[in-house]
Amino acid sequence: NHSAIEAPFIVPYTTRPSYAFLRRLGRIDYGKDSELPHIPDIGLSAEEALGDNTNRMISISADTIAEVHQEAGLRDNYFESVAANHPEVREFDLKKMYGEEVFEISMDEIKQLIKSTKVTTSSLFPRKFYTELVGRYSGKEEFQLFFNVFRTTPLLSFVDEDCWRKCIDSQKKIIENQIELSKSKIEKSGATLNNPDTSNDEKKNARRVKYLNEIILEINEKNLTLWKDSQIENLRNEFKGFVEQVERKPKKYGFKNQRHAKLILGKALTELSTEVCVSQKGYFFTSGRDGK
Repeated sequence: NHSAIEAPFIVPYTTRPSYAFLRRLGRIDYGKDSELPHIPDIGLSAEEALGDNTNRMISISADTIAEVHQEAGLRDNYFESVAANHPEVREFDLKKMYGEEVFEISMDEIKQLIKSTKVTTSSLFPRKFYTELVGRYSGKEEFQLFFNVFRTTPLLSFVDEDCWRKCIDSQKKIIENQIELSKSKIEKSGATLNNPDTSNDEKKNARRVKYLNEIILEINEKNLTLWKDSQIENLRNEFKGFVEQVERKPKKYGFKNQRHAKLILGKALTELSTEVCVSQKGYFFTSGRDGK
């Protein structure tokens, strides 16, 4: 547990230069109502991302990072949890960490960096299929939760009826079991914290267990909403149609033949992600050490 080993050096993620940069750029923040709880939304507001003000400068310094940190309202409960468990956690000095200098970049240069983005796929993973898959579903919020739940499910399992039935039944059972387990751990941790005979070390561990399981519970309760109002079937049917289309016309999507298509469709999204490399030009926000 890195936080236990290096507790004096733990600081909130809201004090990272990258967090301040994305907030100033217009990143849509996330909260309990986000599609994927506790996973930041990296989307940008249309006004900021598509604006014509190419001369606008974004400045990142210890001062601007402090401003963004305050705007965030100290939402980093993980840091608070670590601080509660480790009294030795130091007060962080942003100027000591990042120095007095300022990093500046214009919107025009940011757009040029975005244009430098390159997506490379392996020899087995056709670029045409990748482009079609991402183009169809990456911008649809309703599919974010769906693919998060079924990220380890082979794509062909969405087509085969028997495989699909077994898959959704087992996945729902796993989620329900995880919910019950988290509730049990939260209850036991609460009892430990309320027990006057509990040692300080036991309380530290109970706080950690309670906090982590509250996160897990929230995520799984969100995942379970897929099973309401036939949403999961509607999303499955839409994706199933796409997979069947690829099977019928594999060459249209860059495959050599049906055998090649089945090889790739037999993999899950987590496996396919290892067949893709996304690269882009960029900069380091900092250099040196301890503000020097």
